[in-house]
Order: sequence, then C-alpha cells, then structure tokens
Amino acid sequence: MSDFGALVSEAFDRLGEFGVLAAVPLVTSLLAFDNFERAAASGEFDFHAGVAFGFPNAVVDLWTFVGLPASDPGVRVAEPFWLVVVVFAVQSALTAGYLGSINQRLDGDRIDFLGNVRRYLVPITAYQALAWGITLVALLGGVLTGPFVLLLFPAFLLLNYLFFAAPYLIVVRDASVGAAIRESYEWAITGGDYFAYGVRYLAAVAAVSIPTTLVAVNLGLVGVAVAAVATAPVGLALSVATTTFVQRNAPA
Repeated sequence: MSDFGALVSEAFDRLGEFGVLAAVPLVTSLLAFDNFERAAASGEFDFHAGVAFGFPNAVVDLWTFVGLPASDPGVRVAEPFWLVVVVFAVQSALTAGYLGSINQRLDGDRIDFLGNVRRYLVPITAYQALAWGITLVALLGGVLTGPFVLLLFPAFLLLNYLFFAAPYLIVVRDASVGAAIRESYEWAITGGDYFAYGVRYLAAVAAVSIPTTLVAVNLGLVGVAVAAVATAPVGLALSVATTTFVQRNAPA
C-alpha cells in the first residue's frame, strides 16, 4: 500500500504506540537556535505569511512547516563552532534512536531507544554529515557565484526528492550509507509509488505550513513554542507513515 492519505491515517490511528517519541521532533525544533531566534524576532518587525515545501526528512519537526522570512532586520545569529558540533552530535543520536524505534515498533517489538542509538548512530551520523556538508558547500557556492544562488532552492528540493528514503532505508534494511543512497536514488528515478508518495507529501507539508508559519513567525516566543508543541505529533505521524511506506514498498 503506497497511498499517502491511507498511510498517514494509519499512522495517526497508531500514534499512541509511539507517543513518547513525539519528544524528539520537539527537542530538535528547539535545538535549531538560529531558526528559533529568527522566528521569534521576525514578528517584532512586520507581519509575515509564508509557505514551506519539503519531501520527507529523517526527523520532521517544526521547521519542516515554517516558511521563514528571507532576512530579518536586526537579527544576527552566530553560533560558536563547538555548539554547532554538539548540536550535530545530539541531533544525530536523536535521529538514530527515533527512526530505529519507529521501525522497531512497526515490526511489533518494544521500543529500545538507547539500543537503537547504539545500533544506528554511526551510519546516521555519516549520512547527516554528508547532508550537512553538501548543504554548506552549496550555500557557500551560491553566495560566491551571485545569481546562481537562485538555483539553490530547486537544487535542494531535487536532492531531497532523490534521497528522502535513504535514512529510512538505513534502519529498515540495515543498509550502509552508500547502499541506502544508491537504493533511494534508483527508486526515485523510477517514479511510480515513490514519486506519488513524495508529491502528496510535498502538498501536505505546504498545507500545514501556512497556518504554522502564521503562528510561529508572528506571535513571538509564545507562537514558536505553541507551534513546536502542536507540530511534534504531526511530524511523528509523517515519520511513521514514511517508515511504513519504505517497509512495504522499497524495491527488493
């Protein structure tokens, strides 16, 4: 079964089995200090409405659903390098435990979050480091090449589409990073159920992002906090749906 609506409905029906895991997208939302500060401060300057687009992420949190302003007057965020490293390590550990636990529960087993952190930390960290590295290089290249910066959004969206299944394949198949990336790419270019799921997911994120952006960006710290709490179970349901999709439909 690859129907997006049916998978999401099934995920929400079973959400009680995964409830404790909703803390993960809440925590990762709060760990994105730059986004948090930009959103909280933007409403002080002007009203903002926006929309966000995205294919499945490893952890679907608040920032999946927020279209932040391109620039915010007076907001300057420069995190020290050591803090970036700490946040990266924490996010990688949370992602490993999160995806592993979702897959484990879908298989009918009890959740062992720490066991899943140990099992998947290395490949998930490697995948996250690769994604962060490509993003950083692309951003620097876009800044240095002037008008080509306009190509970054469609390029990121294309990469997100081609490889959105990769972190899920790591836990569903116990695949290596290289194998997961290759399998995701080959699955993506065939279109079919992968394309259909991805497009419906993209539309769902856009729909949810419109009210979420209004709350998170225009109501200060309270708005960001409320939006983070409200989107945590939604993000969990989407991750459960995507894991289920990959379990049932990934090519052999």
